[in-house]
Amino acid sequence: MAKVIIDLNELSNSFKDCCKRFSYVSFLTAWAGDHEVVSCLDEYRTKIVRSVVGLHFYQTSPNFIKRFLDVENIHYIKKTASTDIFHPKIYLFYNNSKEWRAFVGSSNLTGGGFSRNIECNVALSSDEESCDVFNSFMTMIETCWNLSENMDEEYLEEYESRYGECVFSHEVNAIAVGCQSLLNGWTHRNTLP
Repeated sequence: MAKVIIDLNELSNSFKDCCKRFSYVSFLTAWAGDHEVVSCLDEYRTKIVRSVVGLHFYQTSPNFIKRFLDVENIHYIKKTASTDIFHPKIYLFYNNSKEWRAFVGSSNLTGGGFSRNIECNVALSSDEESCDVFNSFMTMIETCWNLSENMDEEYLEEYESRYGECVFSHEVNAIAVGCQSLLNGWTHRNTLP
C-alpha cells in the first residue's frame, strides 16, 4: 500500500536507505541544492541513471551542479517554452522492474524540500504496485531526459552569475516585504478608530 510521508526526517532517512539498498536511482526534480541527502546521493553517484534537474527561476544551487558536473547521467532542463515550467519530483530507486521504491510528491532535492518545508510525498514500491507503475515512471524519466541537456562549464558560469543576481533580488524582496509588514502593523496599531 502507498504510504504518505509528511515527516521530512522519515523521507530523508528513507531516501538515504534506498541509496544504499538499490542498484540504480533515477530522479526528476524541479530544483536541487546542497544538503545531507545530496551528500548521500553523491556517495552513491555511480548508481545514478538518467536523472534530470530543472534550472527555472535560478533555484538550483550552482554548488549542486558543480558537485555533479562530471556525472553524465544528470542532465538539466535549461529552457522550455515561455509558459512551461519543469516541476516534477520523482525519486525512483530500483534493481529491476520487479524490485523498486519511489518517492513522489512536493519535495524538491533541496534542504527545504527534505528538511525544512511543509511537504507531502507518497512512497510507492514494487511490493504493492504493478510493473505498469514502474514503467510509467520510466517513460516519464525518458521523456524528460530527451528534453534535457548536459551541463558545460560555459553555461554553468552564466547560470552562476544569474543565480547570484536572483539570490540578491530575493533577499532584497524579503527585506522589503518584512519592512512593509512592520510598517502595516505599526500603522494599524497607531490609527484612531
